[in-house]
Order: sequence, then structure tokens, then C-alpha cells
Amino acid sequence: MPRRILRCIVLFLAVAALSAPGAAHAHTRIELTSPRDGAHLEAPPAALQVAFSEPLPLRDTDVEVTSAAGEVLVSGPLTSDSTDPAVSSGTLDLPALSDGSYLVTVAAQGPDGHSVRSVFAFAVGDAPVVRIEGGGSPSNGPVARALAALGALATGVGLVGLGFGYVATWVWPGSTRSGRARVHTAAGAGAVLLGAVLVVASMRVEAYPSLGSIAATQAGRLLGLRMAAATAVLAAMIAWSRHDEPDRPRSPNRQNALFAAAIPLLLGVVGSSHSAGDVWALMTLLVGMVHLGAVSLWIGGLAWLWLGARQREPDPEAAAAFSRTARNCAVVTLGTGSVLAYRLTDGLDVAALTSPYGAVLAAKLVFVAALVACAARTHRAVLDLRRPAEAAPHSVDGGGTATRVRPVHRRTAALRSALRREAAAGSVVLVLAALLTTLAPT
Repeated sequence: MPRRILRCIVLFLAVAALSAPGAAHAHTRIELTSPRDGAHLEAPPAALQVAFSEPLPLRDTDVEVTSAAGEVLVSGPLTSDSTDPAVSSGTLDLPALSDGSYLVTVAAQGPDGHSVRSVFAFAVGDAPVVRIEGGGSPSNGPVARALAALGALATGVGLVGLGFGYVATWVWPGSTRSGRARVHTAAGAGAVLLGAVLVVASMRVEAYPSLGSIAATQAGRLLGLRMAAATAVLAAMIAWSRHDEPDRPRSPNRQNALFAAAIPLLLGVVGSSHSAGDVWALMTLLVGMVHLGAVSLWIGGLAWLWLGARQREPDPEAAAAFSRTARNCAVVTLGTGSVLAYRLTDGLDVAALTSPYGAVLAAKLVFVAALVACAARTHRAVLDLRRPAEAAPHSVDGGGTATRVRPVHRRTAALRSALRREAAAGSVVLVLAALLTTLAPT
């Protein structure tokens, strides 16, 4: 990683760390509906009103009113007289209703990217209130959570696969031309696409009646961006691999294409789970993109180096080049992760830290620390492997101190062991990060 880029990242993190207290809270909730659930009205209402726990874009809401017979009477987004696109309440005009029971389904996309859904019923005149089984049940059920977690895990694994390709363009010239590298990169892009499909499925199960209603939301549009960007990254990587020769000078245009394709991909992944409605939320979004990029490069290159070391003798020069890149990524990962943890727990709020979210976050931090410790051990093993093998059992360093040089096969075995442990810790971090996406920080 060029030093000037690293300096910019450090400066960016310093500004983010000094920003105002975080705006992260629990997921959006429906606080009030009018008519209320179970209400008996003497006269039919002219409009339906819904109030949320926080401001959100009303264009990302979907309300459907049906009769007791199942006929859809009206559907559409909530509206407001306010000129502000994000408000905490909105209304939906109703047609002339006769005496009878009516069922209302409200679905909305919160500013944190999570969906909220509520089903309630009211009656006009002497008609009884007719409900459906499960009406009014809380959103984010087990099926939706499972799909969202699997989607996040698939996305993380996919980004790791693509991250290898980016690291390879910097430190392993010619490696992206191998068949295994192409499969690795293509599988990464496929996993990112699969992750987006699973997230769409979770939204479909959780709240939204159709794919069109999902596509109309901010999260839906960002999921579309994620799919398009993953395809663009794969195309840029294929174009790079066709011209990736160890003795050929690097093309600035192809390097720029790789970099440009990564930006919308990271925006699509991080943006679908973070708000960008104010400057501090936008700062969290940008920090999240840097964090995700650093993790993908780190674990992606690590996975490739570990797989290669299992089948052949590791190249000391390639291992050393990646070790330097991994060190920079580790610094960036720790810095951005600390900022995100602070903001997503509302300034280390006690309620957030003692919740299931806090427990999983604590476990993730423990394994991140283990990952850093493993990375340090790998770095030492790399330095040890680069020492020239000596015929004599001892060599003398510049200070005149006798130093034992271990046989090459033992140093290689030590590096493989360190890589295996680092890869295992990185895998656990990916799983815990996926689980965090299904939990609220309170």
C-alpha cells in the first residue's frame, strides 16, 4: 500500500475519531398507528396515519389496506406535507370505506438499512375485527434473520475472494493469470452476488410484498449497485489477468479501473446497512467502506498465501511483500473497527454493550485481537524464512552474537502453522461479523 494512501487513511480516521457522538440506535419501530390496532370506529376514516420511532424516507414505505375478504383497496407509500424527505410520520389517503373489518400492512425501510413490518386491523361500524394468524407479530423473524446472516457471510467470503485479486496485482505479478486464481476471483464475485440475493430474500420474507417494492427502497437500490459493481470488479480483474506478466510494466489505466470498480462495490455493501442522512452517518459510511476494504485485502491475501503454502514451498519474497501489505491493513482495520464500535454502540452505551449485540461484538474484538497476534507471528515466520540457509549450525549477526539458523523445512513448517492459525481466526471474524448484521445495538 503506497505511503501517501496510508497517510490519507490515518488522517481520515483521526477526523472520524474526533467526530460528534454516534447516531446509532435500535432498529426503527412503528410507534403509533391511527386507527390503532383493534379499534372499532363509528365512521370510516379518511386517511391512515403511521408514526415511526425515527425519521425515515417515506418513499421507502409500503402500505396496503385490504378488506376482510382479501380485496386490496389501496396501496402505496406514506406521504407528508413536510418538504423534508425524511420524517417520522406520514399518512395514506383511504377510499370511502363501508362497514366492515380492514387489515393494514405497513412495511418500511429504516435509515439503518433494516426493515420494519407491522400488520394491524380495525373495524368500521358494528363489524367485528378480523385478524390473520401472526398479525402484528414483530418483524425480523428467525427466517429473515437466518437469510440476512447467510447473505452477510456470503458477501464477506466473496469480498475476501475478490480481495485476493487486488493484493495479487500489487505483490504477486503474474499470479492472476493462473487458473486457480481466476476460479478464486470468479467465486468471490459469485459469492457477493449470492449474498445480495439472500439479503433480498430476507427483505421479501420479512416485510416487502414484491421485488418491485424492494427495488424502490434505498437498500434495494444499493443491493442492485452491489450486484453491478461485483460484476464490474470481475470484468476489470479478468482484463487485468490477461495482461499480468511478471516482466511487463503495470498499466495505470487498468489499475485505475480496478480501483474505480471497488468503490461502488464497497458503497453497495456498507451503504445498505448504514444511514447516509447526515454528516456523521456519512462519516460512519465512509469509515465502514475503508474498514471492509482493509479486511478484504488482508484476509483475501492471507487465504491465497495459506492455500499456496499447503501445496508447495512458500515464496519468501511473495510472503514478505504480502506481510507488509497485511501490516498496513491490520492498522487500518483496528482503527476503523474502533471507530465503528464506538459509533454503533452509541458511544459505548451500557445498554448496547450488555445486549446480545454487545456480546457478539466483544467476541469479534477478541478474535480480531487474536488475528492481529497471529499476524505478528506470521510476520516473524516470514522474516525467519527469508534468512539465508547456512551450512554451519550457527551464524554470527552484525553485533557479533551467535544466532542459530533453523533448517529451511522447519521454518517453512512454522510459516504454514502461523498461516493456518491466522486463517482460522480470520474465518471466525467473518462469521461473527455476519451475525452482527442480524442484531440491534440495544
